[in-house]
Amino acid sequence: MKVRHIWMCVLMAVCWAGSPALGYLKVHPENPHYFQETKTGKAVMLAGCAGLVPSAYKYNYVHHLNEMISGGVTYGRVWHFLPWEGKNAIWPWGRSDVPGAPMGGCKIDMNTWNPVYWHRMRDSMSRADKAGIYMEIHLFDRCGMSPPDAHRYKGNPWASDNNVNNLETPTSDKDGTPEFYMYATKPNLRAQQERYVKKMIDETISCSNIIYEIENEHWQYDNPDFASHYAQFVKEHIAKNYPKSPRLVSYSSLQDDLEAFYKIPWVDIVNRHYGNECERNPATLNDYIERRWKLNKAINIDEFANGVVDPDLLRKMCWIIITSGGNFHIEDAEEPSNPFGICGNIRKFNEGSNWNFIRSAPNKKLVTSGEGYCMAQPGVEYVLYFPAGGEKSVAVSPGKYKSMWWNPTKSGFSGEETFLHNYGDRKFTAPDANDWVLHIKKTSNS
Repeated sequence: MKVRHIWMCVLMAVCWAGSPALGYLKVHPENPHYFQETKTGKAVMLAGCAGLVPSAYKYNYVHHLNEMISGGVTYGRVWHFLPWEGKNAIWPWGRSDVPGAPMGGCKIDMNTWNPVYWHRMRDSMSRADKAGIYMEIHLFDRCGMSPPDAHRYKGNPWASDNNVNNLETPTSDKDGTPEFYMYATKPNLRAQQERYVKKMIDETISCSNIIYEIENEHWQYDNPDFASHYAQFVKEHIAKNYPKSPRLVSYSSLQDDLEAFYKIPWVDIVNRHYGNECERNPATLNDYIERRWKLNKAINIDEFANGVVDPDLLRKMCWIIITSGGNFHIEDAEEPSNPFGICGNIRKFNEGSNWNFIRSAPNKKLVTSGEGYCMAQPGVEYVLYFPAGGEKSVAVSPGKYKSMWWNPTKSGFSGEETFLHNYGDRKFTAPDANDWVLHIKKTSNS
């Protein structure tokens, strides 16, 4: 995450969620790739950009929250571990009277809590809850654990020489990983990790809008045991102490350890962190999501498009994700790439088409000629994204349908056509050479 972009860090959720928030999210009972509001029963698909910062003095989270409200935002990511902020950062723990912390000032005492941090966390989450904005809080953050420089581990309270708690972690002149993950053999470290996780849950569980993410941006340590342990720990702590308030749990990684979490029941959302990898070949997004559809877990393409300035590229990546069966979270795309407009366009499409994505599944093979991506409930409804115009062929089941073209750049439907299809492929020609979305739906009198 680039802090310089925090002014634009908000997320838009493509969902039928009202304001205020009407209940916590759960995995949708009919389609585990998406979510459901617990009180309204409405389906939720996530598609947005960036997050909210309550734990740095110079960031006005109330102002940012008002921007989110003004933009119709219904989902945000919470950034709160900020070693790169130095003295500006606000930590969950209080300070001891022992001087000499490499991060500056007296050393942290993890047996005491910092009331300023917890007030800001509670207040920001409560305000978001009342505004109908769901928030994902990461519990741990790998990118603040390494490398050992002033903007990472050296400024992190988990470094052993930044605290007085004998945590069995490396000193701040080394890398904090992988030792930070070896909780099973480090009793002091484990005790403080678990104490902190309980505190975060206890302080925020009263807000119905919270999703707990085990770690942001896991990297370079391929043992999934740490994340699995804390996912189970979160679920069990909530089940024991707050049985009427279950919450979703997610996990983010750049590594192959993520594959294990498709089978780990404690994790509801797999956050696949891409960085800048998919910009080189956006088709890899479809390959990743569609191949794992059968594993029946929500996939959120997490933190991609870092530094992207081209709106055509960003739009292409976002629509490929949506028409491959995924959710997405843009991080640090440049303003010219129009991340808010792209997210808003997807939301408007869903609202205008009344697409029943819960009954759909990805099937790129239904596009039989011309590059394209498809989500379909065969014989009932098809949503297709074509990165470039021209003539396309789609394998449509027999029936009577209505088709319309959606403009992913400017919004709006055009080219409505009603047709009877008997067998084989159906040819469609896009309105121009640009990218287009095609919505095909069985008519009510079919």
